[in-house]
Amino acid sequence: MDELWALPAESAHTWLYPLRARILSPSASSSPAFAAAETETPPYGRYNGIAVIPVTGVITRQCERGLFGERLTQGQDEILRAVETARTDPEVRALFFRINSPGGIVAGIKELADNIAAGPKPAGAYADGQATSAAFWLASATGRIYAPATAMLGSVGVISEVVSLSGYLRRQGIDVQLLAAGRWKSAGHRAEPLDDERRAYLQKNVDAMHAIFKADVARHLGIEQNPAWTEAQLLPAGAARELGLVRAVARDFGHALQLFQETIMENFPPTAGAASGAPAPAGAQSGREALATTAPEQLRAMLNEARRGDDAARAAGIETALAAMSVCCDAASVARVRDFLGKAEALGLSCEQMRGLSDLIPAASSPDNQRDNRQAILAALQQQQTAPLPAVGMPAQPAQSSLVADAERLAAGLEGVNA
Repeated sequence: MDELWALPAESAHTWLYPLRARILSPSASSSPAFAAAETETPPYGRYNGIAVIPVTGVITRQCERGLFGERLTQGQDEILRAVETARTDPEVRALFFRINSPGGIVAGIKELADNIAAGPKPAGAYADGQATSAAFWLASATGRIYAPATAMLGSVGVISEVVSLSGYLRRQGIDVQLLAAGRWKSAGHRAEPLDDERRAYLQKNVDAMHAIFKADVARHLGIEQNPAWTEAQLLPAGAARELGLVRAVARDFGHALQLFQETIMENFPPTAGAASGAPAPAGAQSGREALATTAPEQLRAMLNEARRGDDAARAAGIETALAAMSVCCDAASVARVRDFLGKAEALGLSCEQMRGLSDLIPAASSPDNQRDNRQAILAALQQQQTAPLPAVGMPAQPAQSSLVADAERLAAGLEGVNA
């Protein structure tokens, strides 16, 4: 496995070693029988005219399977087949990728991303837990990424695994002689030591792929390259949204699909070709992709303006709610709510998540509220009594009955006689 990979470092450690053993084992295969069986039904689900295409697991050039047909990887060939089928499906007017993947191999991923971006039908992506590295490359090609608050995105970087066994072989008395033509032909071979010169040569290839990756993400999403995301940072959805990598933080998949559907209904009315199911002409590009090629600055300005419009609408809604609160509540309560909304926005909390916090945080009663409650209780009790209740102090002694009073007077008279 000397290929370049677009994977987070921890995912590379988790996936590459097991994947190497399983793919190279005799039991692993890209079985044509399984591929043929999968072509019988559309490789996606349909929801209100939207093809939902799943992208799950490590992405390789072709889907790799184990001895019993179990899926080991997600093949680029599968994704491309789903995309091309959806484009010619008369019942599909948009594509939506549901992604839960750490990334995968670099080879072929740019071409697949460019194919997605150039499609005649609008597309979007949902980070269903994770969309990083090569998976994020594909998601960015749609131009619209949605994610829940807990999803991880980004990791715009490239990694290559180079293993040198030269020291081990030497200690075992094994001498491997490589016959190669070309100065760099054996660079990275396991029997050769990885010196500074060879390392620098291999690093250039990694850096070149990284430059392409960064440029593609910026172009597809209509944003400027920013060191806050171009250095392979793993980002939660809220932080990714602040950097322009995510269109909106969604409550869940259904909410993301709803947001995407609202966008395409407004901005992408069905065309005659899409309605009839006729395939798009070769080389056809969406309006966004055409602008990205001919007027990238104009596209960037349009996307930023749309993003600012979304932010302004959300801010206006919040201010309307706070204005209504100011009529019914005291200024301190309004200020506390405003502060909480700011923190919730920074964390990317959904409305449902904010409601859930109320079950965890008991409501505190201020001294003023306690005093008001006491006075209200006293007023209610007073309405049920003929005489007003005492305010503060010891309760009054109850009046004696007439029989007790007569007995006390009789006793007092007898004491006077005896005296």
